[in-house]
Amino acid sequence: MVLDKKHQRLYVSGIGRKGKGLLWVVDTHKQALDKTLEKLEPVGFAVDGAGDKVYVVSGAGELITLDGKTSQPLARVKVDPADPEHYFLNIALNTAKGVGYIADTNTKDVLVVELNSGKLLHRVPTPNSVAVLYNAARDEVYVTHRNDRQISVIDATNNRLKHTIKTAAMPNSLALSADARTLYASVKQDEKANNADYVLKIDLTQF
Repeated sequence: MVLDKKHQRLYVSGIGRKGKGLLWVVDTHKQALDKTLEKLEPVGFAVDGAGDKVYVVSGAGELITLDGKTSQPLARVKVDPADPEHYFLNIALNTAKGVGYIADTNTKDVLVVELNSGKLLHRVPTPNSVAVLYNAARDEVYVTHRNDRQISVIDATNNRLKHTIKTAAMPNSLALSADARTLYASVKQDEKANNADYVLKIDLTQF
């Protein structure tokens, strides 16, 4: 789910394979379902409030652009059609540069795409990914690699890996402090482990 505060809409993905996924658009002012978009296979979202756009990544390896004012699709592009194994999970926006960073749970590398066209610009060599977050204050991208038990810190100025942070268990979601100096990562345990899940606090000024 992602909230578009400007247009008072909540976007919710109903994940389904082979074109059976749904995207529910909830009017948060009326507290009611506004519309349902079918055959999208939506998974992750990111809102560009200033540009009145919502970007959706799909399990079919697509970047879908929605009109933020109407929630209607404007464009739908296969980012890397040569690889049918893509399953995009999340996207983070760098609107100043007009690019998005896509996390893929099935294949390696973080994909850097041009938002206007969906064109694949770069591949940042990493393991397969779960969450991705852009930090404009530091011009960095953070990515969790659940299976490899690590977090990547990517320099957004050149799309190169700056640091790798090892974790004791499986890093999952990410959040940034208001001052952009601290990164929080939820870390989940293996199903067979008896240990509790936890939140990792990372001081970004140490890098």
